[in-house]
Amino acid sequence: MIAVQSSLSQYLLVNHNLPQAITTYEKSTPSYQRAVTAFQAALPSIKTVDDLLNNRQALTVALGAFQLESQVDAKGLLKKLLTQDPSNSTSLVNQLNDPRYKQFAQAFGSLSTDGGAGINASGFADKIIASFGTNQFEESEGNQNPAVREALYFQRIAGQVTSVYQVLADPTIGDVVRTAQGLPAEAGALDVDQQVAQLKRSGFDVTKLTDPAFIAKYVQRYLVMNDLNNPSTDPTGGLAGLLAGSNGSGADNSSAVLGILGSASGGGISSGASGGILSLFA
Repeated sequence: MIAVQSSLSQYLLVNHNLPQAITTYEKSTPSYQRAVTAFQAALPSIKTVDDLLNNRQALTVALGAFQLESQVDAKGLLKKLLTQDPSNSTSLVNQLNDPRYKQFAQAFGSLSTDGGAGINASGFADKIIASFGTNQFEESEGNQNPAVREALYFQRIAGQVTSVYQVLADPTIGDVVRTAQGLPAEAGALDVDQQVAQLKRSGFDVTKLTDPAFIAKYVQRYLVMNDLNNPSTDPTGGLAGLLAGSNGSGADNSSAVLGILGSASGGGISSGASGGILSLFA
């Protein structure tokens, strides 16, 4: 039987030299290269918000740089983001908790006033293309294992999150946090105030996301919990294989994984979760 790679082992393999992995993806993926070429060619002719919204190829890359490519057909929402006064508290951009929309508006909002000068300034295209490449790479990893895409996104974005409301506003960040805290996916359907209270009871502390070391441990906790919650993603014991040492004994490494689960949660691991891990070694 061919062993299936656990979410954690796939993540560790990719994350070991992440910049090189992204570069390799960009150099070996024709669809990515075509999208970048089309974006670069289109920029000089984009002078207004409507020019951007009506150029689907360029808009896809622009949105993809912020992992918002799924909104490519939401023209009404995008036009409000790019044309309303960002200094006005009632503007749409200030009503959305998800920081990705504000970042997109900050990058391309100048189109409403400067005739395209901002997006054609030196270095702008390179920054957008770099972000687009990172997101496309993460998506390709997600095609193999969605949890790995979420983990890569979380470790990149979590440091920008400053409130629990931002956690809940971003579907990916919210999913990672709920899973890592041992909360059911159904918790995401609760009233916002109920979700905030539930996260607080679970021991989640958003202020810890300012610590890169905490984020690194938290990502690993999420990946282990994800595989425990979804055995079908690891049907041949990839997690157990990761934990087993070279001598075939998993005892020491199982303790290490229990440490991962306990140290990054902001609280103790639930007895149900720890029991699930220990059952791997029964």
